[in-house]
Amino acid sequence: MTDIVTAIYDLMGKLAEPCIDEDTVKEKVDKIFRKMDTNKDGVVTFEEFLECCHKDKDISTSMAVFDSSI
Repeated sequence: MTDIVTAIYDLMGKLAEPCIDEDTVKEKVDKIFRKMDTNKDGVVTFEEFLECCHKDKDISTSMAVFDSSI
C-alpha cells in the first residue's frame, strides 16, 4: 500500500502537496488501511478493498480519472 500511495504522489507531482516525506506517506497509508480493514483483523481482503473503493466518494472520484471509456 505504501508503494501505491508513493506512486500516486509521484504521478500527481509537486502540485498536489509540495512537501511529501516518508512520514506523510506512512500516515496516509495507515489511515487508508484502517478505513479499508472493516473487520479490524489486520488484513485488507480483496472484498474489503473493493467495498471501500465503491463506497468512498473520494476514491471513486479519483479512480474516475483512469476511466478510458469517455
